[in-house]
Amino acid sequence: MILLDMGFTRNYSLVIYIPLLIAGGIALAFFLINIIIRIFQNNFHKKINDPNRPTTAQDINYITEILHLTNEEKNFLQELCKGNKCPNFIMFMRNQSKIDALFKTIIHTTADERKKAILYSIRTKIEQDPQNTVFITSTKNILEGQLLMYSDENLDHHPSTVLKNTKEGLIVQVPKNIYGDEIKPKPLSKINFSFETKNLIAYTFQTRIVRYQNTRENEMVISHTNNLELLVRRNQKRVPYKPQCVFSAVKVSSGGLGKNPKISYEALPKKYEGTLMDISANGCSLQTNMPISKGQYIYIEFRMDANAIEKAFGKIVNATTTQTKLTILHIEFVKISLETRNKIYKKVYDYV
Repeated sequence: MILLDMGFTRNYSLVIYIPLLIAGGIALAFFLINIIIRIFQNNFHKKINDPNRPTTAQDINYITEILHLTNEEKNFLQELCKGNKCPNFIMFMRNQSKIDALFKTIIHTTADERKKAILYSIRTKIEQDPQNTVFITSTKNILEGQLLMYSDENLDHHPSTVLKNTKEGLIVQVPKNIYGDEIKPKPLSKINFSFETKNLIAYTFQTRIVRYQNTRENEMVISHTNNLELLVRRNQKRVPYKPQCVFSAVKVSSGGLGKNPKISYEALPKKYEGTLMDISANGCSLQTNMPISKGQYIYIEFRMDANAIEKAFGKIVNATTTQTKLTILHIEFVKISLETRNKIYKKVYDYV
């Protein structure tokens, strides 16, 4: 009996330690896996910073994840890197000028509108990448060449450009109206500017005119300010664009019932004249002397080049009235051809 009791006790003691051994083994396995993953990640991040190495499939997967590329965009990017022998596209896409030089070349060497659309979609996603987002809080950080929009007392917008950024302030071109006339508020008066950076973040700020100076072109010196107001981060880059256009009201009809009924848009015959103010792949602003309210659908004809008249249907998402009784319509496109959208992208990214 004594021997039996001793043996039972010894076996029972071993059973107690089995769960502890299993738990210890699992913990060790997780520890080793964690170390391996960290070594792998450290090696990958070291490779990321090497600008000269070839782009790998792992790079494409990483870019696909951070940019939320579709399978079609991923495959296109993989072929693009392979065909153009792009070194380390993770680093390459951080350089706006290199990206634009490469993409511009591709745009000019293909007639496939679908390929152009995929490329522009990738370009936009690169621009929207949070890792490319840098917020600025002072005009001291505005880059030379930045486009500014001067807002006059009538809330009309007129383009200008930053020529130099000095300790004294920004040296900008004297803004001009649509007729080419210079606009010169009095020195020391307060004026308002807005601008949009390459990462699609829009700002506005108020400053004072220091003085005017004459060089090769008339220049306005404005004082620096740290009071930049963030307006919005846009989904699509837009640029000032002011051709004459014609527009009309639209008849909207539904082609059936259900969750996804087919919607048709028909431009009404009576047309009116207007002026585009800016444009993006998703919409535009249109100036007219007619008091049109938001919520209506609109048909627009305009030119992006001398070869064709572009056509688009849109919805007026906002309408503002200037002090001169002109109406600015902010329009979101609801129906536009792939070719026309690509032409707009070409204008927006200056791939002409």
